Amino acid sequence: ERLTSIRGRAGALIWGLTLKHTKAHILRALIESTAFLLKIFSLALEENGLEYKELRVGGGGAKSRLWLEIIANVLGKTVKRAEHIEMGLIGDAMIAYVALGYYKSYEEVFRSFKLTFEEIKPSTELIRRYEEIFDRFNKVLGVVERIYSKLEPSGG
Repeated sequence: ERLTSIRGRAGALIWGLTLKHTKAHILRALIESTAFLLKIFSLALEENGLEYKELRVGGGGAKSRLWLEIIANVLGKTVKRAEHIEMGLIGDAMIAYVALGYYKSYEEVFRSFKLTFEEIKPSTELIRRYEEIFDRFNKVLGVVERIYSKLEPSGG
């Protein structure tokens, strides 16, 4: 989806899909695969010395508690959901306040807004389970990358 190694070449793939799977299984697989891509990006950040303790989220996607629980368990990090859903607008306002000189830093303006967040903590048991699933996901992804690289027309 967002991986540079397959961008623009890959279609949908649901590994292991059988006739006994339901729409709910497919939806959960989509949510989990998105969380796995976040983990790939998270690992890349950490490999480059950019570590973080928690993930703060807002906006439409943050309305789904299930999605946030899955992300917390896949990343092994606390996810904090903004109580105010329209965080994009609040972020724009914060940038404007700093740009106009009302505040000296983003940290200062952030503290002044006194935003509240709901914490979604990961489960140790589910972290381990998702690590196993993530390993399988990466193996399948490696195979898919090799297949798509061979199907790609020469010249990109």
